[in-house]
Amino acid sequence: MKLSKLDANGHRSYLEARRAQSPQGRLVRALLAEAVSRFGPEDVVLYLRSVGARLASDLPLPPATTLAEMQAAMNRELLTLDLGTAEVSASTTAIEIDHRYFPRRLGPDGQDSDAYIFSLLEGLYGAWFQTVSGNDQLKARFKGADGGANPLAQFLVAV
Repeated sequence: MKLSKLDANGHRSYLEARRAQSPQGRLVRALLAEAVSRFGPEDVVLYLRSVGARLASDLPLPPATTLAEMQAAMNRELLTLDLGTAEVSASTTAIEIDHRYFPRRLGPDGQDSDAYIFSLLEGLYGAWFQTVSGNDQLKARFKGADGGANPLAQFLVAV
């Protein structure tokens, strides 16, 4: 695999290059391109949120008594799926998740395709926190992203 250096905006990293050239990355891009062409981007976003929830049920977290324990368990599962890492913290109104090293540009429309992975992560995080808390009202919502040299996506989990 040819590695490229980061440009001024940090748009190319070893991890991105590895994922872009992987057979799984090509498969996911083809699946998303076909789904978007048949069903439209809005329905694909909803579908991927459901897929994230399904992943959470297939990869249940062990009981945790602290956010640090939960974060460690989440990261073990995220790394097995090559989905990056999460840093979890609590505010007075929500659980905040800073997610790094997420797969990028997997969808059919290049730069705009990060919304697809964010939807999957919303479903995954929401279902994990619903299960751990016993509160089905909790939802994870994408808050924003910084696409710099170390891309960061932020999520809030709240009622």
